[in-house]
Amino acid sequence: MLKGDSFSWLYLGQNVQQKAAISAKLGSSNYHHIGNQLQEVARNEKTTFVDMIADLGLHLSNKLHWWASNISYKSPLSSDFFLHWCYAAVFKRLFAAESKQTEGPFLVFVENIWLYKYLCQCYGAEQTRFCFLSRKSLITEAVSLMANGLISRLFTFLRILNQKRRSYIEPKTKGHTHVYVEPTANSFRKENEYMDRNFDELKKLAVDMNTDITYVVPPSIASGIRKKILNARKERFILLDQYTGIMDLIRGMLTFPAMIQLRAAAKRVPALGVLLQYEALQDIGPLFKHILAFLSAKKWFNKVNQPITLIYVFENQPLEKMLCMAVEGNPNIKLAGYQCSGVSNLLLNFLPGKAESGNMPVPHSIIASGKYTQQLFQDAGYGDAQIINGGSFRYEYLHNDEQDVVKNQKKNDIRTIMVAFTYSPDLTLEMLMALFDAFADTDGKSCHFILKFHPNTPPKSLGGELPPWPPHFEVSGQSFAAALERADMVLYSSSTAGLETYLAGVPVIRYDSEHNLSLDPMDALDESTVPSCSANDMKSVILSLLNNKVSSVRKRDKINLINYFFSPVNVSVWQEIVAQSFIK
Repeated sequence: MLKGDSFSWLYLGQNVQQKAAISAKLGSSNYHHIGNQLQEVARNEKTTFVDMIADLGLHLSNKLHWWASNISYKSPLSSDFFLHWCYAAVFKRLFAAESKQTEGPFLVFVENIWLYKYLCQCYGAEQTRFCFLSRKSLITEAVSLMANGLISRLFTFLRILNQKRRSYIEPKTKGHTHVYVEPTANSFRKENEYMDRNFDELKKLAVDMNTDITYVVPPSIASGIRKKILNARKERFILLDQYTGIMDLIRGMLTFPAMIQLRAAAKRVPALGVLLQYEALQDIGPLFKHILAFLSAKKWFNKVNQPITLIYVFENQPLEKMLCMAVEGNPNIKLAGYQCSGVSNLLLNFLPGKAESGNMPVPHSIIASGKYTQQLFQDAGYGDAQIINGGSFRYEYLHNDEQDVVKNQKKNDIRTIMVAFTYSPDLTLEMLMALFDAFADTDGKSCHFILKFHPNTPPKSLGGELPPWPPHFEVSGQSFAAALERADMVLYSSSTAGLETYLAGVPVIRYDSEHNLSLDPMDALDESTVPSCSANDMKSVILSLLNNKVSSVRKRDKINLINYFFSPVNVSVWQEIVAQSFIK
């Protein structure tokens, strides 16, 4: 029986509800806080990590040699290889400092069974103080991941077969410009009018040029979304599931190159083999969809008998690279990837390692939304891709001189704080629980909170039962820009919301997590630019900064920074893209 202060414990994982349950049993006073170490490790280790993974992938023998990186850092906000690498590096620091201490046992609860296995292999036999704990069986988890991947493949297989049976007449296209999109239920307004906030302004520009945009949809689209597409009257859609043949489906179902070759490649780095196997098993379902996207796109590209430009949202993810592979050898098709949001230095999918630079599929052109990302991509190593600053459609409103927020000049005893959550359910729930702990019991006479959830992560998607919202907590259904007009301060984490707020002239605070990596586009600026808080000091930091009347960015600096991150739309560049005279 563990009693009193005779032990310490640590939780390595993203599930804050599970951590809270453990804390209720063991007590929070013995918990070992790692503070900002996870973020520090990530910044220090990222180059070593991407170069190691790129070198590993280079030794694979097929055309998917770059796949090692794509399954290794999909996003640090998901439970991916880079996050586990950083967890392990944080524990390495802790082990060096604590292993020789004799103050009692140190319990390490590890959420991910594969990371648990890795830590046991590295540290379990060397000492007696640390005790690693995890509830799952590795074999059970491996079987579950494989089964889920195969079920996902079968479901996609049957859905596409069913969709191919339904009548569909491919529309005649007007003009050369096509946009590759993955619509969601929120993409359609009333009367099934399609809306894409990244390309709505481009659609208006095309109309002014007496042409139009045709939307291209991947083959694995959900049936409900496909129905909305078929009922659309104002837009043209090309459904690539109609270009997916039976042999393509069978070929995709039987393809496992990433899993087999990564298992062999793991022998080159045996200590990390167990973590690589985890990533490969997770990739069974997604790999099938990406192969179908490649095969269907290649057939459609070969059918097209006129020059076209295909534009897509650029994130350098596997699906995009499949499009780049599909267009190889086809002179009629030009690809343009448009980077439309903020880019953090820890979004590793944008930053290829040395062995990948110039050796991975890239589009003909990469359109950056600002000077910062243009320079970032030029330095990253994207081979022959033409990189140019096309400006930002999405954040063009920031250039409006009249949109400066002046609410801080008003005298109001109740200050309004907007909390901008990210797309990660784990990080959203962590921030929400910290916010409840800090402010739920206040009477609302000093602070009013506007909760702005990410469109892809509404409250109902968080799982479990959330406590009732206190009267001074308001869930906003407004757009971010509209909600921002009411805010005296914004609390954010791992999203472009912080940068957007800062550039709008509103004071901002970053939430730093002990369990998730920070994907903050403002990491391009000096660390002292934005104050930060954690779950432990959230209340004191927010109240202190409110009382100190935090000043917003100076107007001159604001104009320079807006142009740096989100440049004005370069109309001439986009006109040339629509006219297909820009991409060489």
